[in-house]
Amino acid sequence: MSSNILMLSKLENQEIITDKKEFSLDEELRRCVLQLQGQWGEKNQEVIPDLCEITYYGNSEMLKQVWLNVIGNAIKYTPEGGTIEVKLDINPKNEQEVRVRITDNGIGMDKVTTERIFEKFYQGDSSHATGGNGLGLAMVKRIVELCGGRIRVKSEPDKGTQFTVYLPIENKEKEDKKKKSLNAVNTAGLK
Repeated sequence: MSSNILMLSKLENQEIITDKKEFSLDEELRRCVLQLQGQWGEKNQEVIPDLCEITYYGNSEMLKQVWLNVIGNAIKYTPEGGTIEVKLDINPKNEQEVRVRITDNGIGMDKVTTERIFEKFYQGDSSHATGGNGLGLAMVKRIVELCGGRIRVKSEPDKGTQFTVYLPIENKEKEDKKKKSLNAVNTAGLK
């Protein structure tokens, strides 16, 4: 728990994402699903990936924390033999965004829980407590916000949950231009 508190504290004080590079977002999602295979395999769950090939420019290590947390929660709150879908595509309503949807047919959440799920230390319905410290989704939300994106949740008790992450499509050239213009402003201020 202390490492999660430290990481969240660091994220809350961070203003920009560093260490950006181009990487295969679909491959990263596949690796996260495989990394969690022991958990979903033990529960005899089916994980269905539907991933468009997308090269993304961002911090893959930070985003990996998002996927591991959200997919891990889907596994945790989906019963034995349940189904989890992991979908990646371009947002049809905004072609400047990628969209990742993680959907399960698990226990779901009520409206009060979905409204508070991203708060630090909030764990929802205590009758379903299965471990954790209530920091994971707060970290997820902060990472997504640092990336310039947003996260949404739709859920219904006993029917399941869908988390949708929208991330802006950036490219290295645009980022390099932004850095050059910031450097020019900083250099001009020194004269």
